[in-house]
Amino acid sequence: IAAGFFLSDARLKRDIRKIDNARIFGYDVYEFRYKPGVLPSNVSKDFKYVGIMAQDVQVKQPDAVFVNRSTGDLMIDVDKIEQAYLNREII
Repeated sequence: IAAGFFLSDARLKRDIRKIDNARIFGYDVYEFRYKPGVLPSNVSKDFKYVGIMAQDVQVKQPDAVFVNRSTGDLMIDVDKIEQAYLNREII
């Protein structure tokens, strides 16, 4: 698992589809694409990503969500999420 902060705000994603019965660190897993303009221009706009939503994390573990002050976008701290899961602090 990669560590660090990741852009995970549902408002920046499109074509969001929950993957049935898939969970990571106690959170639902989604397949999605980023909206145009979110990623650098050299990154494919049609690439499908898989991950969790910051809004879901914010409900169970608000200390693992960082709000970018200049944009208001939500990012998740994967290290905090993983540690809480391993310590059985979240389910």
